[in-house]
Amino acid sequence: MGLFVVPGFLVNIKRSVLDGVHVSELDVRDSLLREEISRVYGGGVVRLWGLRRRLARRWAQVNVGDYLLFYNAGRFVCVGRVGFKYPFVDEAGQVDVGGCLAESVWGRDVDGETWPYLIFLVDVRIIDLSLDGFNGLTGYHLTSVPGFTRMRDERVEGVVEWLQREVYAGPPARPEPRSLEEIQHDDVVDMGFCAWGADWV
Repeated sequence: MGLFVVPGFLVNIKRSVLDGVHVSELDVRDSLLREEISRVYGGGVVRLWGLRRRLARRWAQVNVGDYLLFYNAGRFVCVGRVGFKYPFVDEAGQVDVGGCLAESVWGRDVDGETWPYLIFLVDVRIIDLSLDGFNGLTGYHLTSVPGFTRMRDERVEGVVEWLQREVYAGPPARPEPRSLEEIQHDDVVDMGFCAWGADWV
């Protein structure tokens, strides 16, 4: 099983991963995708992430059951496991369908791009793991998270053990309420980054 680190804007992590998006809000133009969403999520909340077209090769490395650790402002804030991916077949029609769905969730970036390579998540949990803590578990010496990246299999055993012991052993935690100052700080950080056309949402 693989483990990916996923930097993202907090507003987008909250919208599509932590809170999730109700299925009724999604622009789903493929009946097979609609059936798979219904099978995994029923008629409720869908949790997902997206990558731009130029990251298709990295998206192709993602497999069902892999862990995605979401990173923002120096900390990993949540984790989810891959339920399935879309497009089912990497061809233009399905990529366009993915783009329409992505636009219904995150809109378009400053370049008019969307994030059509979709990863649908299950077992999402809130975590609070610093980058130093991650380095301690993996033996890496990261000072930042360099984009959507698969970690080497031989380095992730400590993180997976920590997740299974500390995160997935009990029921999902509810998020702690944040102060107004924290919310405003995160919004300012996100607005600063939003001036760039990120490869992830």
